[in-house]
Amino acid sequence: AEKNARVSVTQLFLGTGNTYSEVNAGLLGRESDLTVKIGYFLQKEQKLDINLIADHRGEKTTCDITAEGTLKDKAQKLFRGTIDFKNGSSGSKGDEKEDVLLMGDNVVNQTIPLILCAEEDVEGNHSTASGKVDMKQLFYLMTRGLSYKEAVKLIVKANFQKIIDRINDEELKNVILKEIDKKLD
Repeated sequence: AEKNARVSVTQLFLGTGNTYSEVNAGLLGRESDLTVKIGYFLQKEQKLDINLIADHRGEKTTCDITAEGTLKDKAQKLFRGTIDFKNGSSGSKGDEKEDVLLMGDNVVNQTIPLILCAEEDVEGNHSTASGKVDMKQLFYLMTRGLSYKEAVKLIVKANFQKIIDRINDEELKNVILKEIDKKLD
């Protein structure tokens, strides 16, 4: 990405089998920007391996990396996210965030955030959260008349909504939501 360039990547992993993904973005020019939104729903014995690198080289570059996912049954996920501030990237900022919903006792969730810094004046942040369905949230939805299954579906779909909203094709949005429904049944 050269000077003032804006790069946006949206990935949604709902397939079957094993999936490997790599994104390596070079933020070369001053004030170039990278936005990455990743969503995934893994079940059975599916595996997902994601390697993402935001390579900051230009001044005042920015990156915003967000992953939202659900792991069910014996699914396994490995997410390696690297924000690399090289010499010359002063004034740059990088944010990385991942939230994972664990729907099974045998899922494997690995998140490896890495911030490398060879420059003085930069800001790098990363956070990750994982856990089971929030029982207070579930209780609230069930007191409003939803069944357990309907409440769980609503919570999982809500996690994907930010990513689905980035898609301009209404037909594709409906296909994705139906696929998530199938996986939850």
